[in-house]
Amino acid sequence: MSAANISRFLGGAERAMRALLERKLEGAKISFPQWTVLVFAQGTASLTKQQLTHAMIQGHVASTGLEAETAIDALTARYLLEITQDFTTNESFYRLSASGRELFDPLRADVAATVAKVTEGLSPEDLVAAERVLVEISQRANEALNS
Repeated sequence: MSAANISRFLGGAERAMRALLERKLEGAKISFPQWTVLVFAQGTASLTKQQLTHAMIQGHVASTGLEAETAIDALTARYLLEITQDFTTNESFYRLSASGRELFDPLRADVAATVAKVTEGLSPEDLVAAERVLVEISQRANEALNS
């Protein structure tokens, strides 16, 4: 298979999956960058705005710090993120608020169900192989971007 075909198939799969995700997000009035912030912020550890911004840029979700901060600020304005202050370091930390959790958890379950439907019938071996190949391609592409 030629590199052009691989690129076309990878891009096509990524765009189709993203379109499915964005369809789900529309109902919640959440953009893709905002969704990504919620994903990063849903863990047990709170993150600083700088850490969230860095994760978004490293994940190629935002191309600039301003773009990432705009998504973070929009979620904070909607009370989907809560901010806690560490007075010893004077840093602010972000995590999902109760309202954010109420929005995120059902939406994440809906997205997971959609992914399960799309991958239904594919063998576990094929999925493991696809994951392995996609991880390797992502690593190589990121190395190329960083060189």
